[in-house]
This record gives sequence, C-alpha cells and structure tokens, in this order.
Amino acid sequence: MILKAKIDKWFNQNYSYLQNEVKNKIAIQGMSDYAGDLLSVCVESFLTRSPEQQEQMLNDNKVGNYILFCCGFQLKSGSSPFYNQFRKHKLSVRSGWEGLDIPITTDQQLEDTELYQCYLKARGELHWYYNRLLDMKFEEGLSYAQIREKTGITLNSLQKDFAIAYQKIRQRCNHCL
Repeated sequence: MILKAKIDKWFNQNYSYLQNEVKNKIAIQGMSDYAGDLLSVCVESFLTRSPEQQEQMLNDNKVGNYILFCCGFQLKSGSSPFYNQFRKHKLSVRSGWEGLDIPITTDQQLEDTELYQCYLKARGELHWYYNRLLDMKFEEGLSYAQIREKTGITLNSLQKDFAIAYQKIRQRCNHCL
C-alpha cells in the first residue's frame, strides 16, 4: 500500500478521536473554539515530515501520540505557528479592555525617559557581539532562525547569548525600573 493511502486510512479511522481529545482535554476553556485550528496545524506538521518519518510513525502506531503531543506544545509555546495565527489574536481581544483610555507613548516620549537613557548607556557598554545580535533582532527585525542562518550560530547558543545580553542590560538599569 502506498504511503498516501496508509495516511488517508489512518486519518479516516482516527480523526474523530483526535478531534475529541484536542477539544476535551487539550484546548480547554477559552481555547476550545480553536480546537479544530489547533488540530489542523498539528496534522499539517505531521504531513510536512519526511516520508520515511511518516512511514515509521505509521508502522509504530505513533501518529496519534505525535499529533496530540504537538497540540500540547503548540498551545504552550509563544512562538508556534498556532500561537502566531490564532492564540495571539484570542489573547489580544480581552474582555473588559474596551473603552479604556490607554495613553499612547510616542517615540519622543520614550526617548525622554530615564529608563531609555539607561538602556542606551547599557547598550553602549555591551560587547560588540551582543550589540550586533540585538541590532539584528530589533533594528533589522530578524527572527532567531534568520539570525542563525545569517551567522551560522546554533539556536541554543543564540538564545543563551540573548539571555546574557538582556541580563547585563537589566543589571545595569535595575535602578530605573
């Protein structure tokens, strides 16, 4: 039997089970409206795996576990495809925020603050490497993956280096917070 037929057969037999599990046990409370979207993101994740991996998961009967595990991580992650498409929107539309008069801070108002001046001074004291990483992230708007591709630095090292840079700035500007 060809791989596509095996995958179709598996999903025909198990899709309703996956829907119930996601809706009733994973995407609970306010996220239950997005259970179908969450499931589709994770099914898509399975389908983008290599054919060898798909075949292996089918043979080991681990497709369901993979998809449910993926759903749990998609909900918890702040950078997952599901978060970026659906959850961020859901969390930004909070009840009780309508009609509140929230002042908008302009760039000039921000630049005049003591905290921003402290931040600039702390950035000036950072090693050139940390400054370059922060420039790529915030000035150029690159994601961690794009920085990794551009520099060849592993994702784990990038995350650690950003954490070090943030910590140094926090320590320097702690009195302004």
